[in-house]
Amino acid sequence: MSTSDQPGCEVRALSWRGSRFSFLCALIQLGGLLLASGILLCGIMMLATRWNLSPERALAVSGAAALAAVLFAGALAAMRTRRLGFWENLASGVLFMGVALGTLGRDLAFRFDALMSPWLKDIAYLANLFGNTLGGPMGGVGLAAVLLWLFSFIGCSLGFLLGGNGQIDLQFGYEAFIARNHLRLRRRSATLLMTIISIFGVAVGVLALTVVLSVMGGFEIDLKSKIVGANAHAVVMKYGTNFSEWRETADEVRKVRGVTGVTPFILNEVMLSSDQNLSGCMLKGVDPATTNDVGDLEKNLKEGKLRFLEHPEEIPARQRTSFVKAPGASFSAQAGPKGILHDGDAPSDGTADAPEDAHDGEAEAAAAAQNDQPADSAAPSSEDAPLTVEDILRPRKVQAAASEALPGIILGQELAHSLKVQTGDRVNVVSPLGGEAGPTGPMPKSRPFRVAGIFFSGMYEFDSKSAYIALTESQKFFGLGESITGLELKTNDIDNTRQITRSVLAALDGYPYRTKDFAEMNKNLFSALRLERLVMAVILGFIVLVACFNIVSTLIMMVLEKGKDIAILKSMGASDTSIMKIFVIEGLIIGGIGTLTGTILGYATCLFVEKFGIRLDSDVYYIDRLPVEVDPLQFLGVAALALLLSYLATIYPATRASRLAPADGLRND
Repeated sequence: MSTSDQPGCEVRALSWRGSRFSFLCALIQLGGLLLASGILLCGIMMLATRWNLSPERALAVSGAAALAAVLFAGALAAMRTRRLGFWENLASGVLFMGVALGTLGRDLAFRFDALMSPWLKDIAYLANLFGNTLGGPMGGVGLAAVLLWLFSFIGCSLGFLLGGNGQIDLQFGYEAFIARNHLRLRRRSATLLMTIISIFGVAVGVLALTVVLSVMGGFEIDLKSKIVGANAHAVVMKYGTNFSEWRETADEVRKVRGVTGVTPFILNEVMLSSDQNLSGCMLKGVDPATTNDVGDLEKNLKEGKLRFLEHPEEIPARQRTSFVKAPGASFSAQAGPKGILHDGDAPSDGTADAPEDAHDGEAEAAAAAQNDQPADSAAPSSEDAPLTVEDILRPRKVQAAASEALPGIILGQELAHSLKVQTGDRVNVVSPLGGEAGPTGPMPKSRPFRVAGIFFSGMYEFDSKSAYIALTESQKFFGLGESITGLELKTNDIDNTRQITRSVLAALDGYPYRTKDFAEMNKNLFSALRLERLVMAVILGFIVLVACFNIVSTLIMMVLEKGKDIAILKSMGASDTSIMKIFVIEGLIIGGIGTLTGTILGYATCLFVEKFGIRLDSDVYYIDRLPVEVDPLQFLGVAALALLLSYLATIYPATRASRLAPADGLRND
């Protein structure tokens, strides 16, 4: 008799296979995790660096391949050892997480960006993107390791379910038939009530999650469009203060594939003052001829025109109606307004309210008197005299000669409200830079400007802290000569801006040039949005998780209730995996009905909100209705998450049912 046929060897083999821990299963799973991590890193490196895909898209493609690899490794470990391998999976996951955090996570957390290679910068960007709320790059690497470990366990469970008998069995015929019969419960059955509660819980969770994520996605897209409309997709700047060769640089940037617009800009912080108030703001010098190639400044103008920056003499002076109200005078519809100066009348008290622009003429007259010049030469013209009835009916334009020489400035709507100015009014721009030296140091530099327009971007921060002047006037005011702050860019794909700016930097041979995209310039804002979205998704995801616990309790009650049926099936030759399939199908049916119901209700709710809208106070929220973004991929992701949690909820009850011995099921009968 051969050694393999000896009873002792078979007992030892079964004992090794049925022991509490299988090193073979753990090694296969650990190898799968390491292989998946290599696929993930190499895929991001090749797709982002060589194929010029955005890091997010590279992560999506390589992540899908990595998850498929770890699923296959987990399934192979379960089929090879014929065990579910929970403890083996836990041990390999802990070891893999320690290796990942100790190598890649530590490298990303403590290495400077300047010392990183391009592909490692993409890894660091993604680690910060997804781990910003979990402690930075270490949190991002840890999150990726947990996801790979979770899918490794899912692969183990699927491998044991489909190949636990030593051969792959993809048939679900009679198992699905029995599962459907089990769900046809009697009206008075307690399991029926638990099943309905489980379906209702999953549906409510999916409904809440899809609607909230769609609304928050609408807010994010609306915010992104406003940010991109007020600013460019990216900027090119230079280390140092001299950027006088910007014209040659702009020509090189335009040749880069993906760049659709380039314009120069100058940006400095100044203070604006009017007759009523003062406020700090960011003053931006733009080229009126090319600024529309990268932004929506002209589109956002509510008053004035963009060409007034190049032709300030065309700025219309603010139209005013002047009248004198005599003591005790009142307005009468029959006799006409009393106190208004008619042709040939004079003010009763000798003081008339002159237009605001007349103050410029008075200042010039005072200056002329100090220089011993005739005051008549600088006195206000007849246009500054009080208006007659005919002037009120047909207002004339009040234009002072001095105002025609003032350059134009475009203000944000909130900034104009703060300064209490309108188109045609004068404001003073004060800057601490570029002034002459005084006894106590550099003196602030001030220059008057005429309001050429008012814009509304929809972003309060921009509308309250932004002002625009012509590029040439900005160069003169700040004393920059031919130099600028940088170049603004517009790309043909906003989601791929990061890679396009990398190509731009490569075309400029790197240092002394540097680039920034809109996400980097608004990093804190987008990080806050991602954090809020993640927190809301986690909180609402607990609704689905609680519903999955209901599925667990429902299936456990069903296992206890159907113990006799399980014993009979096993007596007739049903395998453990077949029993496990029955209860997995039952849990998936419960979760699938709830997921489908919640998805349909969520989609209908989003369409209703999108079509009819929920009105908001535009003065408070800067939008007139609740934004909704119906993303089919997002709905599919939520549905997949609900089904995944439902599947995980079936593993314990199904495993318990498969381990039920026939004698135990028939003992009480």
